[in-house]
Amino acid sequence: MILHVAAPPSMAVIVEALTAQGLLAEAEEALRATGMEEIPATAPYARLLYSRGLLALAQGRPEQALADLRTAGPLEEPAGMLNPHAPWRVHAARALALLDRGREAAALAEEWLALASAWGGASTHGAALRAAALHGDPASRLGRLEEAEALLAPTGVRLEHAMALCELGAELRRAGRRGAAAETLRRADDVARACGAEPLVARVREKLGVAGARPLARRFSGVEAL
Repeated sequence: MILHVAAPPSMAVIVEALTAQGLLAEAEEALRATGMEEIPATAPYARLLYSRGLLALAQGRPEQALADLRTAGPLEEPAGMLNPHAPWRVHAARALALLDRGREAAALAEEWLALASAWGGASTHGAALRAAALHGDPASRLGRLEEAEALLAPTGVRLEHAMALCELGAELRRAGRRGAAAETLRRADDVARACGAEPLVARVREKLGVAGARPLARRFSGVEAL
């Protein structure tokens, strides 16, 4: 795939889409197509820094991911105004967890949940609940994931909904509710495939196998997968 130089915000969207689909080499090429060896730490380039952080996280480079995300996040929150719709905290929390900095991950996820519950819409609140469930108190994990899934289901934000279904299915299995777990994971598989999110599909399939279940036959193809 050959890409021409594009404006940073436009290319950032492409990098994020390619990363979600597991096309990491193509995402790297998209970054190079900006023609910038270094991305300035200024507001116009915040989205590009964020997208590079997501790519680094997908590549298994949590330190680089954390650096980019922590630089990009405040740039989208000028004059100290916290933005509940800027999802950098959830990805930074994941990077922190991968670096064995669990307490910091939990604190960051809870910070975003507090913002989202006060000021965010249903999709933002649901995403924040999923993050807090993953990094916070295990005793509240199932309840938070159930609430996250219920909030996200009607929003049309399919990728985030698929991720919530995936984690909810895994937690239901751990709670001994294997039938509910299998059904939830099959729903996650459906939605993730519809998004073209192959890395997430692979995670869901792995969890389905652990639950002793199989995915449903493919339902989406062609224009239906858009």
